[in-house]
Amino acid sequence: MLSVCVVTYNSRNVVLETLRSLAEAAGLVPMTVFVSDNASDDGTCHAVQESFPFVRLIQNEVNRGYGGANNAVLPLLDSDYHLVLNPDVVFEPEALRGMLAYMDAHPEAVLLTPHVLNPDGSEQRLPKRQPTLRYLLGGLLERFGPPFSRWRHVYTGGGMDLTVPAPVELATGCFMLFRTDVFIKLGGFDALFFMYMEDADLSRRALDAGQIHYHPDFCVTHQWKRASHHSGKGRATHIQSALRFFQKWGWHL
Repeated sequence: MLSVCVVTYNSRNVVLETLRSLAEAAGLVPMTVFVSDNASDDGTCHAVQESFPFVRLIQNEVNRGYGGANNAVLPLLDSDYHLVLNPDVVFEPEALRGMLAYMDAHPEAVLLTPHVLNPDGSEQRLPKRQPTLRYLLGGLLERFGPPFSRWRHVYTGGGMDLTVPAPVELATGCFMLFRTDVFIKLGGFDALFFMYMEDADLSRRALDAGQIHYHPDFCVTHQWKRASHHSGKGRATHIQSALRFFQKWGWHL
């Protein structure tokens, strides 16, 4: 019924907890779990094989990026639903079963995104509108106050009623629950996005197939590092991906 792909890159310290969440949920939901590893050198693959032998491990010879590593499972999928999952996300097993039941009841939804929390229980207001130049500047510069903080607020759903399930424009890449046939039809991620913006691009293409739904009652916890805010390399990669996104979809303020 369900396939799951977790992409890892030197993720040994976090991925075992994610796989433990999946193992607990497997008692409620039949699933096949893939780990697509991007040439980790920290023992990730050994730890996964040793602790979770049921996982189907794909060992990429090079770092293919987030999208490319996710796409490695495309020829192997034979499920009703496919979950794209970060290696630093945990959740209660009942939540996953509830999400699948919701998708069964809402055929107009081709992609579901949940309520995402920080480990301390605070909310991660992840982007729920399609990116524009203004919105991305708001995310990078919100610490300087208005107008950047206002742009960030709108970008992350400000003004939307997110207390009830609702159609949104963007699903966060840390947890994307697809109808498998749609994920395959879209060809998965655009692998030209090595990291960052790949979820926005895929969400935009998914909207041609149906609706993206946000559901506040299904919660997951994500150890969000926001590397682009804390390192020059991460910021440069984010900017490069943003330029690629706007070249592909147009330069919108």
